[in-house]
Amino acid sequence: MTGTPFSLSPEAYGGPVVGAGLLPVRAYVQTPDGLFRVDGVAVSATPNAVLVRWDRDDGLTLDAWVWRAAVKHRKAPTRVSE
Repeated sequence: MTGTPFSLSPEAYGGPVVGAGLLPVRAYVQTPDGLFRVDGVAVSATPNAVLVRWDRDDGLTLDAWVWRAAVKHRKAPTRVSE
C-alpha cells in the first residue's frame, strides 16, 4: 500500500467521539490502490465508526476513520507510533 487512505468525513462518522484506549484491531482500509487489511490500534470511536492508526511497511504512521463494521479486535500488540 502506497496511497493515502480514504477517511470518513466528520459528517459521516458523527459523534460523540470517545477515546478507544489504543486497542489492538484489524481493519479494512481503502486507498487509491485498493482495499487493504491492516493491523493497528483503535484511537477513537463513535457509535458508527472507528479511527484506526497503523504503520505502513515503510514505517510511515497512517490513520483513517472507517465504518465500525470494518474493524475487528485482535489480541497481538502492534508497533504503531503514538
